[in-house]
Amino acid sequence: KTLLSIITNYCFKACDWGSRVNRYGICTPCEADLILYDRLYLGFVAITPFLLHLFFIAGYRAYKRSKALTMVQLLSAALETFVSALSSLFVFDPKGSFQLKTCGVESVEDWYTMFLNPNINYTMTVFCTQEAVYPLYTLPFVYYFFSLVSLAVLRPLLLRAFRQPLSGAYDAVFAALDFYPILAVTHAVFAGLICMSLSTNALEGSNNGNVQIILSNYAYPYLILFSTLMLNAAHLAAYREQTFCGIIKETFRCWQNISMLLLFLCLYCYSVASLTEFTNPFFHGGLLGLSPIPSLFYVLTVRLTNPSKIGVIPA
Repeated sequence: KTLLSIITNYCFKACDWGSRVNRYGICTPCEADLILYDRLYLGFVAITPFLLHLFFIAGYRAYKRSKALTMVQLLSAALETFVSALSSLFVFDPKGSFQLKTCGVESVEDWYTMFLNPNINYTMTVFCTQEAVYPLYTLPFVYYFFSLVSLAVLRPLLLRAFRQPLSGAYDAVFAALDFYPILAVTHAVFAGLICMSLSTNALEGSNNGNVQIILSNYAYPYLILFSTLMLNAAHLAAYREQTFCGIIKETFRCWQNISMLLLFLCLYCYSVASLTEFTNPFFHGGLLGLSPIPSLFYVLTVRLTNPSKIGVIPA
C-alpha cells in the first residue's frame, strides 16, 4: 500500500461543521433534537455568567452604597444574558430558530476529538478533528463572545439612560472581563467532564481485570447543587442576628435577601430537574417541593452551631 491509500483508509477529510461520521464512515448532518439533559446543560452555561454578575455587582455595592446603580447593573446583566443567548441560538442551524439540532454524545471522547487524530506509523499525524458533539462545544464560546459584546454595548447605554455614573460600574465590569476568559478556558478543557462523568465497573466474571467504562450524565447538576448549598449557607451566615426569629425578620426586611432566597430555590429546582430529567414526572416533580429544606434546616439548627455555646452545659 502507498502512504496515500493508508491515509485514505484512515481518514479522507474532517466532516463539515454540523455533521459527524456515522458507523459506516460516512459524514451525516446532525439532525437529532437536543435531549432535555443537553438543554439544561446549555442553560447551566448561560446562567453561570449571570450568577457571577450578580455576585460581583452585589459585592461591590457594599462599597458604593447606591441602590439605583445596583438595580441598573442587575437589569443590564439580565438583558445582556437574554440578548446573548438569543444571538447565539440564531447563529446555529436552523438559523433564526430555537430548534437546535445535534449529533448527540456517545462517549466522553466525543468532546476531545483533537486527541484522536490517526497517527500513521507513529511518524505522520492526519488531522481529522471535528466537533462531534455539535453544538454543545462551540455554542458556549459563541455565547461568551456575544456576552462580552453585550457587556461593552448595553451596560454603558443603560447607565447613561438612567443617568448613573459609569465610574460606579467599573469594578463589576472589570470582574466580568476577568471571569469570561476563565469560563472559556474552563469550558475548553473540562467541558466533557462537566457535562458528563465516567464511572468504572469491573466486568463480571473477568479474570484479567478488564474495566468497563459506563457513561453517566451526572456531573454539572451536582456542581449546581453543592454550589447552591454552600452559597445559601454563606448567605444566611452573613446575617447579623443568628437566631430563628432574627433570620426570619432580616430575610423579609430586605428585598435583596428575598431575591437571594428565591434564587437559591430556583437553583435547587434546576439541579433536581437536571438530575432526574423528570423521567418519573409525578415523583420527580414532588422532589421540587424539597427545595426549601436546606434553608429551613439552617434556620432550625442555627442555635446549635453558635461557637460561643460549644461545650457549654446548660444548668
